[in-house]
Amino acid sequence: MGTKRMQPHPGWSLSMRRRIKSALAVGLLVVAACSDSEKAPSEPTTPAGITGRITSVFATTTYSRVVRVEYNPNNPNDGPKAMVTVTNATNILTLSREQGDFRSLNTGIWVRVWFDGAVMESYPVQGTAGTLVIDSLGSSVMKNRTP
Repeated sequence: MGTKRMQPHPGWSLSMRRRIKSALAVGLLVVAACSDSEKAPSEPTTPAGITGRITSVFATTTYSRVVRVEYNPNNPNDGPKAMVTVTNATNILTLSREQGDFRSLNTGIWVRVWFDGAVMESYPVQGTAGTLVIDSLGSSVMKNRTP
């Protein structure tokens, strides 16, 4: 059984075939460039749901952590506070704006959090982070506290 080679359309000239090949190559480059830029971590352009210092980190499962974020940790009854669930789907950005992971989350660091989905309006608020950006490492003199 022999292989049959496909012949180009008889009405297409050599220059037309070259133009089509060039257009396909450019299209593939555009698609590759777009997919690479989508993979690059970036922070949202909307205001963060909460900004503050991580005062506690709790390992809940292999796939998630809960961090307590407090705007004014020196006063336990003042300012915004949140219990933020961080999952494998959370976009964690480090100081150098590279992709981070759970190991990037320590007490004392200053973060901004954008919630993904519903937020429980308790005090502190509770929700799942879509994006968490580390703004400074700070110096931690905080004690790990329970929520």
